[in-house]
Amino acid sequence: MKDFLTKNNVAPAIDEARLTEVFNQSMSRLEHSLAVFADINATIDQPSIISKYLNPFKPASTDNTPHYLFVSEIHGAIPGNSYLMINAKSANSLMPENFINDCEPSIMLEFLKEMDNVLTASLITVLANELEIFSYGAPPSVNKMTIGDARKWIHQDILRQERDHAMPDQITIDLQIQIKGRQINQMSFIWSLFGNFQPSNASNRITNNIDVAGE
Repeated sequence: MKDFLTKNNVAPAIDEARLTEVFNQSMSRLEHSLAVFADINATIDQPSIISKYLNPFKPASTDNTPHYLFVSEIHGAIPGNSYLMINAKSANSLMPENFINDCEPSIMLEFLKEMDNVLTASLITVLANELEIFSYGAPPSVNKMTIGDARKWIHQDILRQERDHAMPDQITIDLQIQIKGRQINQMSFIWSLFGNFQPSNASNRITNNIDVAGE
C-alpha cells in the first residue's frame, strides 16, 4: 500500500471518475454491513459528487425535527469527515427487534455510534484497497440538533477543514441510504474529502445542492 504522501510531500493525484467508481463499488459493501450488523434491509442511491465546498447544502430547513449527527474524522491520503444523520424520533427502530421497546437512550446511542463506525470503516477499506492509499477513521462523535442546524454545522466544519488541510481540492459525496421495514426510512451519509483530485470527462461531478434527508 502506498504512503499517504509522495516523496515530495504532495498528496497523490486521484482521478475523480475513478473515485466515483470506487464509491459505486462500495454500495453493496455498505448494504451488507447494515444487514450483518443490525439486520437492516437497505439500498443506497448512486452517490452524487458535489463540486464545491462553498455551502453545497440547500437553505436551512424550517423542519425542527431533532436529528442525531454522527461525525467521523478521516485521516490519510484523502482526509476529511463523514457525517451520518438519523432522525432522533425514530432512531430506536434501527435497533435489533428485541431491544426496540426496552432500550435505554444511552445504549441506543452507543449502538448507533458503532453502526456509524462500521459503515465508515467499510467505506474506508474499499477506498484504501481500490485506490492503493493509506486511510483510516477515528471513532465518531455525536450531537443532537435540528436539520437546519446540522446543515449549518456541516458547512462550517467543511470550511474549518479547508483551512486545516493543505490540499488543493475538496469534494462532497452524498449517499442516501433507503431503509425498508423500519419506522425510519432514510438516512443521509455525507462525506467531505480533501485531496489532489483530477477532473475527467467521465466524472459525474454535479453542482446540485444536497437535500439532507429529514425522515
